[in-house]
Amino acid sequence: MKKYFVIAVMMAVMAIALIGSTYAEESAAELNKAAVTSLRAGQLDKAIELFDKALKSAADPKDKTSALLGLSSSYLEKGIEPFAKSRNAAFYEKSLTYAMECLKVSPNQWQALGNIATVFMNTDDLEKADYYYKEAEKYADINSPFYDQMISQHKEVKEVLALRKKTGK
Repeated sequence: MKKYFVIAVMMAVMAIALIGSTYAEESAAELNKAAVTSLRAGQLDKAIELFDKALKSAADPKDKTSALLGLSSSYLEKGIEPFAKSRNAAFYEKSLTYAMECLKVSPNQWQALGNIATVFMNTDDLEKADYYYKEAEKYADINSPFYDQMISQHKEVKEVLALRKKTGK
């Protein structure tokens, strides 16, 4: 009798663990979705908070990739004004960190590569920007609404690099 009770308890614990992980994955997906809505609305601090929660609860690599990419994108956006005003690159550094972490989970994540390129473009490290834009283009989804923006930014980088080479600056 005890043997069956122990087996039943073990099965119940396993079921709870399984259900819990399923809810955690759904929760991470829902958090990512809410965070994207906040990011699109320009609510960067809220987006960062939600992406961070999603990252902490993500069991699925897809959810983890989404959260890391979202954090990278949010910090990239958040870094534009401080860098323009005072060359403060703290948010850009966070963007790079999360993009690199994203690439560890999803090595061909073209938007993470694009975020890295954009940080380098914005900080005037155009050789590195050119390299990462080329890498992003290898894996890019040409149907994505972000594709044209990335191609346009890369074109600008290449033009400035060519002008600098021509003028020796």
